Amino acid sequence: MAKDLQVMIVDPDLESRADVHKVAARVHFPVVVEAGYGREALSLARERTPDVILVGVDQGVDRALETVEGLAGLLPNTPVILYSDGLDAVTFRRAMQLGVRDYLPTPVKEEELTRSIHAVLEQEERRRVGLSGDGKERLALGTVITIFGPKGGIGKTTIATNLAAALALEASQSVALVDLDTHFGDVGIMMEVRAQKSIANVASLADGLDRELLRDHLFAHESGVMILPAPSRPNEWTTLGGAQVQQVIKLLAQMHDYVILDLPGTFNEIVTAALEAASVILLVTSADLASIKDTLLVLEVLGSAPLPPKEIKLIMNHVSAQDGVREREVEQALEQPIFWTIPYDPRVSKTTGSSQPAVVGQPQGRASRSITDLAFAISGIQKRRPGPDRLAGGLVSALFSARRDRSTSP
Repeated sequence: MAKDLQVMIVDPDLESRADVHKVAARVHFPVVVEAGYGREALSLARERTPDVILVGVDQGVDRALETVEGLAGLLPNTPVILYSDGLDAVTFRRAMQLGVRDYLPTPVKEEELTRSIHAVLEQEERRRVGLSGDGKERLALGTVITIFGPKGGIGKTTIATNLAAALALEASQSVALVDLDTHFGDVGIMMEVRAQKSIANVASLADGLDRELLRDHLFAHESGVMILPAPSRPNEWTTLGGAQVQQVIKLLAQMHDYVILDLPGTFNEIVTAALEAASVILLVTSADLASIKDTLLVLEVLGSAPLPPKEIKLIMNHVSAQDGVREREVEQALEQPIFWTIPYDPRVSKTTGSSQPAVVGQPQGRASRSITDLAFAISGIQKRRPGPDRLAGGLVSALFSARRDRSTSP
């Protein structure tokens, strides 16, 4: 971050503006210019070219967004952060389409403002590096895959755990699996992880975090996947910010071939940070009308969000034997090709909570074979031809299962 950081506040409410000014001063972000909406804001922004612009939208939403649009056109490389006592979904979406980088609820808190400013500046720096073609740092990192979807109950965690195991066992890749589901956090349950440490403990280390400390917080699953579980108490999520989450993800990507992030079916600061850090977004949908409608909205938000360039691959997961919508109809509705289809398989649910993902516990299953093939497709590694002793789900999986069976036999 630049030493001569300059912050601009745009807010016609003088009292609200003064409150935010005081908060910024307390965390050592000097406010060098203030303005109301419209021409005043644009002319002062042109004169001072601030590094970050804070815009209040508690009144006159249309006027505020018009000003944001003007600022984005005038200073396209300057991040804009909104603050308000509450934004509805339509306004939030409009703001994202105009290029707003973050949103803070009022009253603005010191810690949240600090995290937000650091995060948007880091995001802008990454964008500039990408545009300049300097990919040296990116080449040194593993692939970060986010498993995302519009709602719960569509199999995101099942896909995340099985894909991680398949990459580790079948493709022989080093894999870290991070549970970032701020609503449920079921990776620990599905993989029978009884770890006392979570991503909340890791992120609290902040600037002191290094590879050794991070490695001490990972749970080594028997499949070879290294797991960083979600906090056991929901209130622990409030201690995490987007910048901290991205720091953990980046460090994991320096240590592993693949980092898989299991996300909730919502947008929040942590989800946004994970999407920004992703190399590939696997967007999961199911063959029901509600899921398709919500997926369409997610695609629109992702398309309008100021995210660095990345691949978005649509995954159709059949979670019911009665799925009635055809895949061609889904592609037409979403105007997006389906990258991968995972068939319905009732045997998948039998492995939940058994410590074995389906690709290990039920390697011959239709869903298991599909996810294993997905792992090879993503990794670009050529799948080994099955030999006479190879089960349909994979030789490594078969040997792994046999080893477990022998160890548990009387």
